[in-house]
Amino acid sequence: MKADTVLGITIDQSLSSATAKLEDPVTASVSRDLIVNGRTVLPRGTRLEGNVTLVQPGSKFKGGARIGVRFYTIVLADGSRVPIQTETLFRDGGSSTGSSVAKVGGGAAAGRAERRA
Repeated sequence: MKADTVLGITIDQSLSSATAKLEDPVTASVSRDLIVNGRTVLPRGTRLEGNVTLVQPGSKFKGGARIGVRFYTIVLADGSRVPIQTETLFRDGGSSTGSSVAKVGGGAAAGRAERRA
């Protein structure tokens, strides 16, 4: 994959800046086939593994909450594991006057994947 490849993913679990901890495991699946030059290189449902890389609870003084997730492994249908490096996906919570929790639900997210050489 090229360094700027965009993957559509669905995160398997809900994450919250109120409960998440650095390095908590995160799993996701590819939400749509990744097609390169007319060939499906990652089919929908392919598993991804990663972890929480940033947890900033929000507060009246520090501003809104923020949580970051990064993926590092693709698990192929045959069980083989391919190391990848994605950009950190961030989710920002409400402003300091609103909700002070950043949440990442099971919805689709986009991440750029770069296969390590």
